[in-house]
Amino acid sequence: VDTTKIISATRTTKKNKTIISMGQCMFVSHLYTHRQQQSQLKTATFDSVTAFEPPSGMCKVVDAYDADTCRVALAMGDGTLAKFTVRLAGIDAPERKPAKASPLHDLEKAAALRCRAKFLTMVTAPNTFDINYTGYSAKEGCGKSQGLVRLEAKMFDKYGRILGTLYDATGRSINEQLAKEGWVRRYEGATREPWTKKELDAIVGKKA
Repeated sequence: VDTTKIISATRTTKKNKTIISMGQCMFVSHLYTHRQQQSQLKTATFDSVTAFEPPSGMCKVVDAYDADTCRVALAMGDGTLAKFTVRLAGIDAPERKPAKASPLHDLEKAAALRCRAKFLTMVTAPNTFDINYTGYSAKEGCGKSQGLVRLEAKMFDKYGRILGTLYDATGRSINEQLAKEGWVRRYEGATREPWTKKELDAIVGKKA
């Protein structure tokens, strides 16, 4: 590639010449990196490539489906931000979309919304959400919040989500706090039992 022909027109000012020179250098660097990656891929074998580990670190919750599943923004090694779906490990929350045939359908949905509202108050800045929040999406409120949490990733689950633990600014496990306070129940991956009316009533009646 002839980098002198990348820019079809130039200006004569010193400032513009500097910008063009930097642009050309960046293009050449990117091209070199691309070719180097292709060369590495051609010689790759099953044993020579390490498995991709889920990232950990400070993150921002940008949406939450329910109390045990959320989306986070996490900084990558190259400085860019990426979104990941996180499934909180060791807990299980009521579903916002339970089976339609379930006799407890409406009650479980109400409990799920209340659990999610509690979770949102724990991962965002104070006064961003309250315990009575029932909106379909939490994206707007999460986007306005400047609160951060720390993600400790364990592994990817079978759905491609990060299975991990979130910690608040004081270092407390949010997973553990939700379980201790009775908002969710403990869960280690076995077959999930249906929620009982007693469990769901207790969640709906909980205070902040």
